[in-house]
Amino acid sequence: MSYEKRRVPKTTSKLQESVYLTGYQILRIKERIKEIEEEKLPEVVSQYKQSEHGDWKENSPKDAVTHQHDLLISELKELQEKLKNAVEIEASGSDGTVSLGYRVSLLDVEANKSIEFVLVGEHGSGPGFVTNVSPVGKSVIGRVVGDEFEVQAPAGVRRFKVLSIHPT
Repeated sequence: MSYEKRRVPKTTSKLQESVYLTGYQILRIKERIKEIEEEKLPEVVSQYKQSEHGDWKENSPKDAVTHQHDLLISELKELQEKLKNAVEIEASGSDGTVSLGYRVSLLDVEANKSIEFVLVGEHGSGPGFVTNVSPVGKSVIGRVVGDEFEVQAPAGVRRFKVLSIHPT
């Protein structure tokens, strides 16, 4: 599988056609594909063959293995499609502003706690990542160190201060 590597615009208006991911996220997807293809699927096939040799009044072990196989195939297809449409994010905010692909450190002003994440495209969510379509992601794009801003989140209005911005 291949992907395109290019600079990503700061604005989010054209980000819906491709899957914008960091190099690390692309690596993780490739690792998971390899794990499914080389470990998980062969294991499920082996379990299926074993379930065929049993004298089962009900086929629940066979059904469970078939269900697990279907889930793995579905996940594999989804990951392959994501990788096929992947555009690797290269940090593009050389002017010191937050943009896709940057590691951002914020201070939650009310809680007096800092949070750190990498700002990614909408298909890049996961621990340590914030998407550009989330309330925080939308609000932080274009900010500079020292900026304070409010975010309307499901839990209410939160106030943040940008502590640092680093390319990934």
